[in-house]
Amino acid sequence: NGIHAGLIADNRKVGFLTKVFFGKPPVPQIVHVDTGSLLFWIQCIPCTQCFNQSTPVFDPTRSSTYSNLPCDSIDCQHSLGKCDRYKECTYNYSYARGSTIGNLASDIVSFDGSLVVPVRVFGCGHINVNSTRDWQESGILGLGYALYPSLVVQLGSKFSYCIGDVTDPKYPHNQLILGEGSTMEGDSTTLETFRGHYYVNLQGISVGEKTLDIDPQSFKRSPSGEGGVLVDTGSVLTWLQTDGYVPLQVIYGHNPALLCYAGTAEREVSDFPAVALHFEGGVKLNMDAKSFFFQRKPGFFCMAVAESQSSRNGLSLIGVLAQQHHNFGYDIARGKIFFERIECEQLAE
Repeated sequence: NGIHAGLIADNRKVGFLTKVFFGKPPVPQIVHVDTGSLLFWIQCIPCTQCFNQSTPVFDPTRSSTYSNLPCDSIDCQHSLGKCDRYKECTYNYSYARGSTIGNLASDIVSFDGSLVVPVRVFGCGHINVNSTRDWQESGILGLGYALYPSLVVQLGSKFSYCIGDVTDPKYPHNQLILGEGSTMEGDSTTLETFRGHYYVNLQGISVGEKTLDIDPQSFKRSPSGEGGVLVDTGSVLTWLQTDGYVPLQVIYGHNPALLCYAGTAEREVSDFPAVALHFEGGVKLNMDAKSFFFQRKPGFFCMAVAESQSSRNGLSLIGVLAQQHHNFGYDIARGKIFFERIECEQLAE
């Protein structure tokens, strides 16, 4: 039935975490679940540069099943790795708010004490930078579709997750399923993988009954790979390229950056009309007020949709706030992504 793991909203209210046990004997690590990242990695001793985490840093020398990937291995050659002077496979991976450098390695992992999986490629990070200071987590569970044997590929190229409210760390029903048993229910639309990321064909946006005047070509990925729309649990906000963002900006204000307002989101926008993202096949993802606005600080709330930065070259992202109170299922082999608005305890039943 695949691997089932509980998810918890992180303390910064920007995403979801899961607990993973690394090595033999198993050592608990907490990782951020990120569909926009290719690499599964954790911080490791020796730590040349590490951020604080809530669990002990993993020491690979204490795991009897740990092994650095050699340079001449197929897994190194098919991955992000490069050879160091010791003929071991190393990596250097950057994010919008940080980076990690270390060894590519293999070891066994288990989720929630369930089935043990021999992970053929993961990152053991020795130089790790995080601009958001200290995390609860030890690293990132990258669920991107890599050509090398990533965890997603190893477990059958399908997974699903059901998430509730990103501001509620006590909600016990968030869940991640990897492999067989993944929940593929609700509406489905075309899913494309490109450079490891998950792209969807966004064709329009509506507010209530009004369809915004947006050219559907605005959201197409070019032949060279620029633009397009990807689903990314590693991003808290939804980022729209300029032609898709401006019509929303005109409706809700004229601040060129993030649109923010005085007050409490729950009270001020309770009767707000739903914003819907319309995808190929007539499928839509509804964003209610809780998904479309977020409380940035007391007495001050903002729209959870922003204009995509010029450095992204027209790329749009559907972030985790837009995905709240939904189950998302990725069937990569069939080229389908499913989503259904549901409270996760209903799936548990």
